[in-house]
Amino acid sequence: MRTAVITLLSASVFAASVGFAGHAVQQGLKQFRQADRYVTVKGLSERDVVADVAVWPLPILATGDDLAAVQASIDDATTKARAFLIAQGFEDAEIKIQKTEVTDLLAQAYRSGDTGQARYIIRQSLAVETPKIAAVLAAQGKIGALFKQGVVVDAAQAKYVYKGLNSIKPEMIAEATENARQGAEQFAKDSQATLGGIKTASQGQFQIMPADSEFQYDEGQSPNKKIRVVTTVQYDLFQK
Repeated sequence: MRTAVITLLSASVFAASVGFAGHAVQQGLKQFRQADRYVTVKGLSERDVVADVAVWPLPILATGDDLAAVQASIDDATTKARAFLIAQGFEDAEIKIQKTEVTDLLAQAYRSGDTGQARYIIRQSLAVETPKIAAVLAAQGKIGALFKQGVVVDAAQAKYVYKGLNSIKPEMIAEATENARQGAEQFAKDSQATLGGIKTASQGQFQIMPADSEFQYDEGQSPNKKIRVVTTVQYDLFQK
């Protein structure tokens, strides 16, 4: 009888142990499934900005067979170009001579005798670097006034740069992250789950693109720019 009681008690303990183990495994699987559930969302932030610096190159050319005369010509042309730029509202400090190149065609190894061209070519690189974006846009349309004065200028398109990116980065990152969270909250609501904390997060590179369609292949020529950043965030999801 005693042996039967002990056997029955052992069977009861074993059954309880199996039941508890089964419950623990079931709970563990449930927690594992919950922990393994997550949603990955992307958040976008965009800003329309205007360039804050313009660099406008104005290479001036002069040619001739007398080097001193060509040099005098380039000096006169540079004086006229500088006066033109000051008349357009630029400061003298914003107008810089970057470099001067002198080419002697007869000094080149592959040439000899009469080249049929002026012997000397002087190219002087004048450039305007200024925050006055509107003044540059207006002056580019008036460059013909220099041609009428006999100034040979190879006026290239200005390059427009936005240097204020660092000042707007924190705000844009915060906005993109909030945008991502809103998407995650909507997903959790639709799937009848509770949104947890951030599992992983990564930030894409800031992109600076032309806002003007005519400059879509050369962002630098567009004074109006669009800045974009995308963040990718994973959130845990829990069953309600």
